[in-house]
Amino acid sequence: MAKLRVDKCLYKALGLSDREVNLPRFIVVNSWSEVSPGHFHLDKVAQAVKKGIYAAGGLPLELNVPGLCSAFSKSHENGIRYDLPQRDVIASTIETAVESAAREAEGIVLIGTCDKIVPAMIMAAIRLDLPAVFVPGGPMLKGTYEGELVCMGAMSRILDARLLNGEITQEEYDREFPRLEHAEGYSVGACSEMVTGNSMQVIAEALGMTLPYAATAPAPLAERLRIASESGYQIVQLAKRGIKPSDIITKAAIRNAVIVDNAVGGGTNAIVHIQAFAWEAQIDFTLKDWEEVEQNVPVLCHLAPSGPFSVCDLHDDGGIPALMHVLRDKLDLNCLTVTGKTVGENIAGCKPVTGTVIKSPDNPVYERGAIKILWGNLAPRGAAVRHSIIKDRSTLNKVWNAKVYNSQREAVAAVNNGEVTSGDVVVVRYEGPRGTPGMNEIVGVVFALNNKRLLDVAVITDGRFSGLTRHNLAVANICPEAAVGGPLAVVENGDKIKIDVIGGTIDLLISGEEMEKRLAAWKPLEPKVKKGVAVLYAKMAEQADKGAVWNLRIE
Repeated sequence: MAKLRVDKCLYKALGLSDREVNLPRFIVVNSWSEVSPGHFHLDKVAQAVKKGIYAAGGLPLELNVPGLCSAFSKSHENGIRYDLPQRDVIASTIETAVESAAREAEGIVLIGTCDKIVPAMIMAAIRLDLPAVFVPGGPMLKGTYEGELVCMGAMSRILDARLLNGEITQEEYDREFPRLEHAEGYSVGACSEMVTGNSMQVIAEALGMTLPYAATAPAPLAERLRIASESGYQIVQLAKRGIKPSDIITKAAIRNAVIVDNAVGGGTNAIVHIQAFAWEAQIDFTLKDWEEVEQNVPVLCHLAPSGPFSVCDLHDDGGIPALMHVLRDKLDLNCLTVTGKTVGENIAGCKPVTGTVIKSPDNPVYERGAIKILWGNLAPRGAAVRHSIIKDRSTLNKVWNAKVYNSQREAVAAVNNGEVTSGDVVVVRYEGPRGTPGMNEIVGVVFALNNKRLLDVAVITDGRFSGLTRHNLAVANICPEAAVGGPLAVVENGDKIKIDVIGGTIDLLISGEEMEKRLAAWKPLEPKVKKGVAVLYAKMAEQADKGAVWNLRIE
């Protein structure tokens, strides 16, 4: 069959030479942008990747996708509605761009940093199943304020609360804010704590989709560019060997990633994203698998927001290879990675430098993993809590008094107005994948409780919790959600709810007959949005236990 050369003519219009257009092509997908510190430096990272591809004899061709920061979207209700949907939009953008214009490429390198961009790129890599390497942007250098690590927006909200509560004067606020501003805006990169962005970069490395140390090497350092260059070189080698994401992202590799996420104290957002990977790869990995891991893996790194160390500190102590070496008896060491080697080969000889950040299993931070799966009549398909961030450990097993709200906005107003008191559980519903739509992060309620010093108050929701969540017992991802008639929809003010984190249960303390009666009488609410991308979530989103993905599959 004749081989047409129209595409080569078009590439020559870019100024490429005859030699260049005959090289094997590799797509570099970059989320560089000027609206996020996590992505601002990725133009330099992409240049390093392309240099590595050239050095290996390939032709790099770059295309871009959005690189947004969810810290900005949290500041207004409509913004957070688009936070999780951007994951599926970006994944679909990469899929359509490569399938329509670049399918002849030998492989792809994906460059991204923050909450939704990292999982979006892994999801796209699974769909396309071309040889692929992921290159994280890395963590921000740590900044401190009043001796505490700060994350984008978290400490400034606390300072705002002190002013609003009359704890400091306007003059004191104006004097302090520049110092806090310097600490929070310390450098480019993902927030320095183990929040969602860093959790996902760590998970990408644990999955085997990055080169070793790629998740934790600080964003501004030369090491980041060396890793990027080597990643560019390596994609050419993977293409020569025909190694694809389907060879790397297996059930065993996903389990390895869950083990590492629990050991570093990662956030509950990781559940939604890892379950999305399993959905895309059609791998049978359920919340029961998460539960099994949590029961057998300790927390070994006391990282902020629950501990004193940053992700940069983790890197200095040996990074993810050292942590995986410590966990080697629990991992599947035969899993293939983008190095072309197995996990076992990658981590051989990698030990913690000091053991200050990466603890021994004999001396863990917590005996059991950071993420606990809860089950019960309120969550027949599961819910999740990151117990490691809970400051008052007496709240781990308690009966609470329900205060019920149908949106985060209502719940925040109630907290600020003094309607919520110690012993209450704030029930925030209709914020799940279809209810928001887009599965809202309910961090605003937790910030409001923190500002009021109400630590003896729990929050439960069918939405998500940001990695910035700290101090309070916060149960996320209650499934099925209220918008599809899940039991959360029929909780009433004054109901008693028992949450036993250690035992793994969450129950509405009413009879089975009463539950059936309430569910039979339930009617869905009017949709919150009726146009735009958010409608896709309202109509097509799977539940949280399946990754809250758009169901783009015909069975």
